[in-house]
Amino acid sequence: MFILQQNLKRLKLSFKDWNNNVFGNAHEAIIDKQKTLLSIQHQIQVVDLAEIDMLLGQQQQAMQNLDMALDYQALFWKETVKMLWFKDENCNSSFFHAMVKKCVNSYGIQRLVDGDLVFEDPKDIEEHILFIKLDMILLVLIMSLQISEKI
Repeated sequence: MFILQQNLKRLKLSFKDWNNNVFGNAHEAIIDKQKTLLSIQHQIQVVDLAEIDMLLGQQQQAMQNLDMALDYQALFWKETVKMLWFKDENCNSSFFHAMVKKCVNSYGIQRLVDGDLVFEDPKDIEEHILFIKLDMILLVLIMSLQISEKI
């Protein structure tokens, strides 16, 4: 068991080295590519018209490189979050489902009583509330028309 553990540690170090050699540090790569793009854009502002075509091509290439670096960073964060989710899966799932259940139960109107009328169906509740709001809007409009006629 000890030998297997040591081999896994060496394999982990090998993967880290491979990752750094192939992909590099995604955060540093973005900073470097942003600096390169900014320097090219600064050069475009100060050079003659004869050199602008070459610099515009370099700017386009720098933008593509920056986009690739941003994609690598997004992939890095996606994988990191996925790894953390798997690590704490049961806690995350339980928490998520508890929050959804709480939101569903606490934010909905489940029963509405208006005088002798009782509404328990969500569609009926929605229609009744909409009807009440329309009545209020019509009442305000009628009152404003009456006031404007008196003036």
